[in-house]
Amino acid sequence: TSLTIKTRPDLRVAAITLSDDEPTAGETITVTLTLRNDGQTAAAASALALYDGNPDADGVLVAEGFPGVAPIAETDISFMWTPAAPGSYRLFARADRAHQINEYDEGNNDAWRDVYVGFASPLLIDSGGGEAYDPAYDPASGFGYLNGEANTFCGAGSHGSQRNDWSGQVQYRFDHLLPGHFYHLDLTLYECDGLGRQERVRIDDNIISDPIDLSDLAPHRLSFRLDPAFYADRSIVVSIEELFGNDAVVSEINLYDIDYRYADAGGSTEMDYSAERTFGPLDGVKQTTWGTLPYQSRRIDLGDSNPDDDPDNELRYRFDGLQPNKRYQLLITVYQGSGVATVQQTVAVDNVDTGVVLEVIGVDRDDKVVDVPVGTYASDGTITVRITRLNATAGAFVNEIALEELTLLPEQVTQVTQSMDLHAGGPNWFSFNVKPPVRPAAACTGVTATSAFTSIYGDAILGSAAAPVGSLVEAYSPAGVKAGCFKVTDEGLYGYMRVYGAEGVTPGLNPGDPIVFKINGIIAAPTPYPIIWQNDKAIRQVNLAAADVIPVETLLAPLAGAYTKLQCENGTYLPPPADPRFNTCTTVAAGQGYLLWATSASALAVTGTRVAADQPISLHAGYNWLGYLPTCELAVTTALTGIAGKYDLLHSEAGTYRPPPANPAYNNFNTMAPGRGYMIHMTEAATLTYPATGCGAALRVTEETTAAAFVCPAAATSRFTHFYGQVTPAEAAPPGATILAYSPRGEIVGCGQVGEGGLYPYLRVYGAEDGQPGMQPNEGVRFTVNNLPAVASADATWQNDWDVHPLDLTPVGMKLHLPLTER
Repeated sequence: TSLTIKTRPDLRVAAITLSDDEPTAGETITVTLTLRNDGQTAAAASALALYDGNPDADGVLVAEGFPGVAPIAETDISFMWTPAAPGSYRLFARADRAHQINEYDEGNNDAWRDVYVGFASPLLIDSGGGEAYDPAYDPASGFGYLNGEANTFCGAGSHGSQRNDWSGQVQYRFDHLLPGHFYHLDLTLYECDGLGRQERVRIDDNIISDPIDLSDLAPHRLSFRLDPAFYADRSIVVSIEELFGNDAVVSEINLYDIDYRYADAGGSTEMDYSAERTFGPLDGVKQTTWGTLPYQSRRIDLGDSNPDDDPDNELRYRFDGLQPNKRYQLLITVYQGSGVATVQQTVAVDNVDTGVVLEVIGVDRDDKVVDVPVGTYASDGTITVRITRLNATAGAFVNEIALEELTLLPEQVTQVTQSMDLHAGGPNWFSFNVKPPVRPAAACTGVTATSAFTSIYGDAILGSAAAPVGSLVEAYSPAGVKAGCFKVTDEGLYGYMRVYGAEGVTPGLNPGDPIVFKINGIIAAPTPYPIIWQNDKAIRQVNLAAADVIPVETLLAPLAGAYTKLQCENGTYLPPPADPRFNTCTTVAAGQGYLLWATSASALAVTGTRVAADQPISLHAGYNWLGYLPTCELAVTTALTGIAGKYDLLHSEAGTYRPPPANPAYNNFNTMAPGRGYMIHMTEAATLTYPATGCGAALRVTEETTAAAFVCPAAATSRFTHFYGQVTPAEAAPPGATILAYSPRGEIVGCGQVGEGGLYPYLRVYGAEDGQPGMQPNEGVRFTVNNLPAVASADATWQNDWDVHPLDLTPVGMKLHLPLTER
C-alpha cells in the first residue's frame, strides 16, 4: 500500500508592511500582515495578533484576526494602528497566538518590524509667551528652548514677546524629524529698542540665512525649507545668532512637516505620472544632451505624430492630492547648455496662465517661482502644469520642477526683495512694488548747541501710524542746517527737543525763520503751521505728521557712486557731491515711475514690505509717471481695465502702447511687468486700481506677449517724440527693414523696424540731454530705410512732446527690377 504523508501546517508571518513607512504621531496607518503556511496541510482559522512591543515583555495588543490559510499559500490581513507619540516603536506580529494549530515548527511564529514615528505637525512656539507656549527642551516631548530668558519688553503679542540671550545665540532643539519628510522652519524676528540688531540663522553648525537687519523696527517673518541632510540623525538645533546689537532675540519659531515633491526632469530616476505615485510627467522624453546633473538633464516634448501629447509645443506635469485649505508654489528651472537660440515659454496651471515667462538666451539658466492659483485645485485636488513654447511649434522643455506647500503665505511675508536689472547710461525706467523700510540712524548727530534755543514736543505720526521707537525727529533751518534732533523712545511721541539758533560763527536758526521738520528723513507737516523760531527758551507743543514715502537716499543707498541722476514726475535728484538744496525729487513711493541714469550695469534690490497690488493710485489729466504693483506680468488691457477709455498713451522704456481703437500693429509692447516704470497720458483724472487677483487668476493671451526688442544704437534720453506709419513701396519695406532717424548733425537719434504690411511701429526720436546727442526743438528729423534716404509724407519737426505723429516714408534711389515686355 502506498501512503502519502503530508507535512503538518507551518505558520509564519512572512511580511509586515505599512501604508506609510514614516508615520507621524496621531496618524492612523494600515499595518498589513502577510501570513504564510509552508506546510502541506491547510491551517484552520487561528489568532493572528499585532502588538505594540514584544508580547512577552509587556507589549500591548493592537488587534487580532482569525485567518485560515491553504497549504503552501499565504493570505493578508490588515489592522489599523495610531501611534500616540513620536519616537521608536517595535511592531510585533504573532501567528497562532492561542496555539490552536498543531504545527510542524512552533518556533517561527513571531516577526517584528522597527518603526520610527515623527512629530505631529506643526510645532508652534511663541517665544517668551510663557511655558505653555514656549516650553524648555525635554527629551520626553522632543522640542523646546535650550537657553535664554523670556521677556515682553516689546509687548505681549506673538511678535512682541521674545526669548533673548546675552551669549549671542538663542537655541531651540527639535527631535523626531523623519529623513524621508520635508520641513519648513518659520521664524519671526523683531526688535523694538532701535539698537540696530543684525541676526542670522543656523541649523546645527550650518548657516542657512543671510544677515537679517532688524533696524527697521518691523517684524521679519522668514520661512526656510530644510535640507534633509540636517536631520539624517532625526534631530536639529536651531540657533538665532546675533551679529550686531546687544543680545540675540527671537519672537516666534515654528516647525512644519510639509508636502514637497521634486522631479529631476529628464533624469535617470524620473518616473512617469501614475495615480499611485501622485505626480510626474504626462508627455515628453528624457534627454541628457548637456549633462546628467539635475539642472542639465531635461524632459522635452519633441515634434511627432503622437496625438496623445499634442500640441508638441506643450509639456505637461500632473500633481494630485493638493488640499483646498493649503497654498502651494511651483519651483521651475530651465537650462540651455549650448547654442545661441532664444527660448521663451509660458507657465499655465490647468488652463490658467500664471503670467510667468521662462526665458533662456544662448547658454543660460532661468529659475522661477510660480504661485499655484487656489481655484485650480480647490474642487478636485489636482493640477496639470502646462509649459508652452512660444517661439517654436515643438520643443517645450523643463529641467527641474517641484511642488512645495507654503506655510508662510505670500500675504504674510513681511519682508520681500524685488530686484531690477539696470543698464549703463540711461534712462532706466523702473518702479517698485515694495515699501522699503526706513532705517533711522542709531543716534542723533550733527547738532551744535548754542545758548539760543526754543523747545518743542508733541505727537509724531509716520504715514497713518505712530512713529516707532527709534525714529529720528529732526529740525532744520531754511538753509538746511540741522538745529535739533530727538530719538523717539515712546511710540508716537517726541520731545522735549531743543532747537538751536545761530550764535557767532555757529550756524542755526534766526528769529523769524520757519522751522523745517523731518521724521526719519521725510519732511513732516507741523500743526500748527508754520512754526516760527524765536530765542524764547519756551516749551511749545507741535504735532508732526510725515507722509508714507521713502527718502531717495534710502532707496538708492545700495547704488551709491553708481548713478548720476534720478528723475521723478515732479523733479530731479542729483547725488552727492551735488548740493542737496537744489534737489526737487527727494522722496519716492511704490506705484510711481522713475528714470535712473546708472554709470554701469548693475541691479537695484529693494527689500521691504510688499504693497498690495490693488492699492489705489490717483492719476491726474495729462502725463503721470506710473509704477506697477502686481507681482506678475499682465496684458496692458488686463492691468489697466479699471481706467479703460480714460487714457490714450502708455510709454515704457521699450516703446509705446495705444489702446483701442488705435491700430495695435503700431504698438511696441503689449504687457506690463514688475520693476518697470511707465508714463501714462490720461484724458481725464481717474483712480487706477490694478487687479488684486490678476496674477494667475485670469488667462493672459499669449499673442499679447512682448516681441523681442530691436537693439537701437541711438542714445536714449527722457526727451522724445514718436513717429509711425507706412513705408512704401512694398519692395522697400520687407518685414525687418531698418529705419534710422538722424539729427541735422548726422547723429542717430531713433530707430525701428518695419513690421508686416509695411507698417512701422511707434519710433521714438530722442532729444539732446546731459551731453547726450539728440534733437533740439524745432529741428527737422530725416530718415533712412535700409540705408536709403526716405521722403516723409508730412512735417517731421521735432518737439519734446512725448506724443505720437503719423508719418509715411518713401525711400528714394531704389533700383527697381521691372519685367521685360515686347511690343
